[in-house]
Amino acid sequence: MPAPPLGAGRWSGAMYDPGLDGSFQLNRGFRQARQLLVDIARLGLPAGCLYLDSISPQFIADLVSWSAVGASTAASALHRELASGLSTPVGFHATAASADAAVGAVRAASAPHAFLSVSKQGVA
Repeated sequence: MPAPPLGAGRWSGAMYDPGLDGSFQLNRGFRQARQLLVDIARLGLPAGCLYLDSISPQFIADLVSWSAVGASTAASALHRELASGLSTPVGFHATAASADAAVGAVRAASAPHAFLSVSKQGVA
């Protein structure tokens, strides 16, 4: 069964809803996502990730080679701050309608930022 589309009022992604049934078994989703990334790394392949929030990167960032911010969140200050703090190259997705937002996001993310997040030790 193909995954439903991401977005407002739609499926939140495999880490959030691994059963595709609205049960939101987050722990199961995070374990499955990490295992998939570990398996990909063992094959010697890089993995990329589209980050939808500012918390989940801390759980998988050690296994991600490049990151992306989607067109719908490229204008979000939170996602721009997240991008500036990630330890991977970050791309901002743009459509014809959002090219200005993506360019602005790259400019904003190139400056140093502080953002609230959870460390690997589970503290802010």
